[in-house]
Amino acid sequence: MIDLLITYLNFLILSIKFIVRVLAFRPPNPKGVRIIKKKEDKEQNNNINEINDDNKEIEILYSVPVKKENENNNKNGNDNNINNANKQNNAKNFTPNKTPDNNQNQKRKLEYKLASNKYAEFELIYLENNDTKIKIPAFIFRPKDFHLYNCIIIYCHGNSGDIGTSFLECQILSRNLHCDVLSFEYPGYGLSNDIGNTNEKRSYIYIRQAYKYAKEKLGYQPKNIIIYGFSLGTGIAFDLACDKKYPNGGVILQSPFLSIIRIFYNFKRTYYFDIFNSCDKAKFCESKIYIIHGNKDTIVPYIHGRILAKLIPKKHLYGFYTVQDANHNDLIKFAKENLYINIGNFIYEMIKNEEEKKKEKKEEDKESSMMDMDISSVKSDVKINNINKIDLKELNKKIEVDNINNDNISSKEKLNEKNHVNNKSSSKELNHELSNLFPKGDDNDTFIDEGKKYLEPNDITITIKKKK
Repeated sequence: MIDLLITYLNFLILSIKFIVRVLAFRPPNPKGVRIIKKKEDKEQNNNINEINDDNKEIEILYSVPVKKENENNNKNGNDNNINNANKQNNAKNFTPNKTPDNNQNQKRKLEYKLASNKYAEFELIYLENNDTKIKIPAFIFRPKDFHLYNCIIIYCHGNSGDIGTSFLECQILSRNLHCDVLSFEYPGYGLSNDIGNTNEKRSYIYIRQAYKYAKEKLGYQPKNIIIYGFSLGTGIAFDLACDKKYPNGGVILQSPFLSIIRIFYNFKRTYYFDIFNSCDKAKFCESKIYIIHGNKDTIVPYIHGRILAKLIPKKHLYGFYTVQDANHNDLIKFAKENLYINIGNFIYEMIKNEEEKKKEKKEEDKESSMMDMDISSVKSDVKINNINKIDLKELNKKIEVDNINNDNISSKEKLNEKNHVNNKSSSKELNHELSNLFPKGDDNDTFIDEGKKYLEPNDITITIKKKK
C-alpha cells in the first residue's frame, strides 16, 4: 500500500514537472528563423552548422497583412452584371467580421522573408561550448552609423519566441542605443539542435557561454556587458546577475516574474518542482537591476515586478520604470522613445560613469599634486612673513614710542598755550592795579609795556616811564 502511494506521488511530481516545463519552455511553431542555401548551391546538407557562410541565406518570419479578396471586382461598380456576379462571389466567400469598423487593422499572416540590415548590420554566429560540444546559434547586431556606448547587450528573448521572432526588436535596440547586441538561442529553440535538453539548467549554461563569448572572443570587459531579459528571459538573466563569477555592467529585466508557478497561483512557499525562482535568488543579487513593467500586464502580473523590486537589496536596485496602459508584448507601443531613453540613461550611468570616474581621479591626482606644491610654497611664504612680522613688530614699537612722545609734546604745547593765556590775563590785572597807584593826568600818565617776546613763559617785563 505504501509502495503504491510512493509511486503515485512520484508520478504526480513528474507530471507536474512536465507541465511546468511545457508552460515555461514553449518553442514557437513555426520557428522564427530558418536557413536556406543559395540557388547556386544545389547540394543538400541536413546539418545546418556545416553550411558555409557564403552559401547561407537567412529568412525571418514576419507578419504580413492579408490581401483583400476580390479587389478587382469592386472596381467596376457601374456595370450591373459585374456587380451581381461580385455579389454572388462575395456571398460564397463571405466570412462575417467581428468588428464592423472597416478602419480596423486587418488580420495578418506569417511569411518568411529574407532578413535585411535595414536598422543594423547582423551576422549569424555559433557559440561553441567546450563542455557540451554543442554550437549555440546566435545573432550579433552592430549599428550601421556609429557606436555611442562601448558595450554589448546580451539579449534573452521570451517564451514562445526565438532569435528569429526577436530579430527586429534586437535590430531596433542596436540602432537606437548605438551599441552591439548579442541574441542567443535556448536549447531546443529555433536553430538549436539541442532538442532533448530543453530545461532550466541547460539555459543557464547557454547564457554563460554567451557571456564568455562577449568577454573572450569580442574583447568586452565585464563592466561593458549589459544583460537584457524579457519575460522568460528575465529568469535566465537574473540567475547570471546573482552569480559572483560573472560580473557585469548591469541587468535590465522587462516584465519579470517571481517564479513560473507563482504566475498561475500565488504560493507562499517555494516547492522543489518550481523553476526560475527569482524571488529566492533576489537576496543574492550582485548586479545593478533596472526593472521595466507594464501596469496592465495580463500574462505576467504587474505585482510580480513590484515584489521582486522590494526583495532586491536597495544598493543593487537602480530603479523601476512603469509603462502606463501597457500589456506584456506592447511596451514599445505605449512607452515609445521613452523606453530607449530610459535604457540609454541606465547604460550611460553604468558604463560612462566608470570612464568619467577615471578622468575625475586623474584630475584629483593632479589637483592633489598641485596642492602639495602650493603647500610647500606656502610654508616658505610663511617663513618670510614671520620675518616680516618681526620687523613690523619693532616698527610698531618705535611708532608707539613716537606717538607717546608726540602726545607729550602736544600736551606741553597745550600747557604753554594755557600759561600764555594766563600770563596775558595776569598782565592785564597788573596793569589795572598799577594804574590805580599813580594819579591820573595828561603829562604824568604812566603805562605798562608788555614784552612780546619771552625768554620763559612765566617772565613778564614791566617798564614804568615818567614824563619829565
